[in-house]
Amino acid sequence: MLDIGCGWGQTMKYLATKGARCSGFDPAPEAVAYVQSIGIECVRAGMEKMDVFEGRRFDVVLLMNVLEHLSDPVQVIEGIHNTVLAKGGMLVVEVPNEFNAFQVAAQELHGLAQWWVAPPAHLNYFSASSLTALLRGSGFEVQHAEASFPMELFLLMGENYVSDRQLGRYCHERRMAFEMNMRKQGRGEALRSFYQAMAQVDLGRQVIAYALKGV
Repeated sequence: MLDIGCGWGQTMKYLATKGARCSGFDPAPEAVAYVQSIGIECVRAGMEKMDVFEGRRFDVVLLMNVLEHLSDPVQVIEGIHNTVLAKGGMLVVEVPNEFNAFQVAAQELHGLAQWWVAPPAHLNYFSASSLTALLRGSGFEVQHAEASFPMELFLLMGENYVSDRQLGRYCHERRMAFEMNMRKQGRGEALRSFYQAMAQVDLGRQVIAYALKGV
């Protein structure tokens, strides 16, 4: 498994406990040094090319909350497809789901600026449908997509967490309670189906897609 933009390697650290052979790269030297210190292969590299490990192919490639930061997402996705992912391998991509209907309605309701527009940190803005189109256009077969809890619901119910960090923490805790209680009551599959349905209509705070390398 290759984690592109792996940061402090927490995903790799977890997956390694499940038997995955993990490698990663990231531009931050302190993050790379930490990942190396916990015994996981990691090198310092930017996003100019994906073939950092020079010809090695991986069964799974992770691109988690990275694509929105990059100047040329098409080049990156095509680079993964053509030079990094093994035949039949899977690419997992997660991005914020921006300009969604709940988000825009909440912005209008509270008279807020578009708080999710954050250059130069975020250069690209995706929805489930645009992410899926990007992947398919680059030769991938999208197998599954799902969203995360639509935090903007709190804004639409009058809880303006954008202007109040303390309230934001409370709303986050309510979201966690909702998910934990659904799972505790044996409704984990219903929860996942709900998030899958949210992705189909471009709603939800985040969107994650699982795609197989095409021919």
